[in-house]
Amino acid sequence: MKRIELSSLSFENFKGIRSLQIDFNKITNVYGENATGKTTIADGFYWLLFDKDSSDRKDFEIKTLSIDNLPIHGIEHTVTGTLFVDGTKKTLQKIFKEKWTKKRGEAKEIFTGNETLFYINDIPYSQTDYKKQINEFADENIFKLITDPLYFSQKLKWQDRRNILFAMKGSISSADIINTHRELAPLIELLNVENDIDKVRKMLANKKKKLNDDLKGIPVRIDECYKSIKELDFNSMTSQLKIKVNRVNEIEQLITSHLKIDPERAEKERQYKTLNNEIANIKLKADSLFNKQIADLNSKINIKEGEIRTERAKLSSHQDQIANLETESISLEADIEKCRNEWIDTQGKEFIITDQFICPTCNRLLDAIDIEKKKTEMQENFNLQKAKELDKISVRGNGYKTRKEQIGNQITSHSNGINTSSKNIEALQLEITSLNEQIITSKPQYGDLYSELIAESATLEKELFENTMVKNSENIVEILNAEKKGLQAEIDSLKLELRQKDTNDLSRARIKELEEQERNLAGQIAELEGQEYLSDKFIKTKVGMLEEMINAKFKYVKFKLFENLINGGIQEICEPLINGVPFADANNAAKINAGIDIINTLSEHFQITAPLFIDNRESINDIIETQAQVINLIVSKDKKLKVA
Repeated sequence: MKRIELSSLSFENFKGIRSLQIDFNKITNVYGENATGKTTIADGFYWLLFDKDSSDRKDFEIKTLSIDNLPIHGIEHTVTGTLFVDGTKKTLQKIFKEKWTKKRGEAKEIFTGNETLFYINDIPYSQTDYKKQINEFADENIFKLITDPLYFSQKLKWQDRRNILFAMKGSISSADIINTHRELAPLIELLNVENDIDKVRKMLANKKKKLNDDLKGIPVRIDECYKSIKELDFNSMTSQLKIKVNRVNEIEQLITSHLKIDPERAEKERQYKTLNNEIANIKLKADSLFNKQIADLNSKINIKEGEIRTERAKLSSHQDQIANLETESISLEADIEKCRNEWIDTQGKEFIITDQFICPTCNRLLDAIDIEKKKTEMQENFNLQKAKELDKISVRGNGYKTRKEQIGNQITSHSNGINTSSKNIEALQLEITSLNEQIITSKPQYGDLYSELIAESATLEKELFENTMVKNSENIVEILNAEKKGLQAEIDSLKLELRQKDTNDLSRARIKELEEQERNLAGQIAELEGQEYLSDKFIKTKVGMLEEMINAKFKYVKFKLFENLINGGIQEICEPLINGVPFADANNAAKINAGIDIINTLSEHFQITAPLFIDNRESINDIIETQAQVINLIVSKDKKLKVA
């Protein structure tokens, strides 16, 4: 097992510590009042290794601050640490310093940023190479886990805690789980398809959803079949049909007996029929052409109406845009006025000296030359800051003005768009009115031939019906044809209704088929639910085995890795428990000892120990045994840090 021990730490101007040297033992106690720098020791150690403080923050204030809470310029901030890694000594040092540059032609240097210098055993390194060297013996992610008792349980996401625990548990196969409960044996076939119980559950849920969707639709389809069934007296309808068909046959025989063969009349009837066919064809063609013309006019009207809708949409859009832009313009005017007032207020600010110019180290008044220098520096800083603020306000105000001008141009553009759309709508409405007038005044054009044929047909019709006897016979035939026509309509209606019998038979057969399908689907769903039950039991069995295997690795703390849900399912969690109490609800002493227990197990798993920092150690009577080096940070009445 790799062992990392901290031999010493020294600080120069680091987070308020002017100068401090600490030598560490297997167990080291650091005493001091609050705000004397105990936590700063841990911050310095973590910063030396990983550029972060003990709270895992990368951006924290390293510089020592003055009584005005401003960084003291011109000093270096240094942390030096000596470690032994498996007995090999390593001296690490980081220096955080300011960079001051004097531009050509200027007498005074100006602050241009910060830089960090890195050393290992007094050899300078780049930041990249320094990190590589550190990572060789102290992986950051592992190091935080084994040096801070609260890191694993309070600072790490529960998903990450869970992943680490599962990596420690060893292997557990599906066969191991099934062997503990033989009733789970039916899952073997499913696990051979998908060797992952979660995928099996998803597969079952997906199949069940599809079957349920199919099952929900069956009652509706059965109901539709029932609605299509009509209970009618089909025997009576068949008898009526036969009677009516026989009567039609009788009528046809009577019509035949009343019709006489007269060649001259037959020729006139042929001519009469031919004329009427020609008249019908002329009328059909003229009507077809007329209908096409009307359809074309209506089509043009529809197109124009569509164009009107488009123009109205444009008109509405322009109006909405203008309303939005006018609202924005009013807001911008308020912003401009606000910038104007800010600029006037800032311009009117005057430099006023309120500092007493007392030395922060010895509390005596500074020398006159230092005071004047300080005043000049403060005056320059004030003027520079004031100029920057005025520039920012001007830039912001000009931006508002530019945007307002743009809005004015956009409003003009949208107003022009409104005028254009309004004119287009007016013109299109006039075109639609003209097209409607054409439709009203249009009529079919049958031509002169049509009129001639109508007259000729009328003459033949008169000649055909001059003979009274023929007239009477034809009247009888006309009456018989009317009766025949009525009977034929009734026959067609009866035949149509009799088709319902076939429809009824088909619907009843379909109902039986759907009911059988419904039973099959219900059976398949029941089978899937049984498999889901076994899957849940498989997971719960696995849960118990996993928790047992993981918790066996810890002496004092246990982990709850799953939570039962109301619906019978389970939810993944990772909650540390101390004597059954959630970690977050335990007292500080219990949390620290539980954290040390976790660190002991993680150190064994990762095969590494490192310095263990325990903050607020005064609140803990005893801590559990650990192989790690322990550094206790203890609140006491000591005004300055004391190491024992």
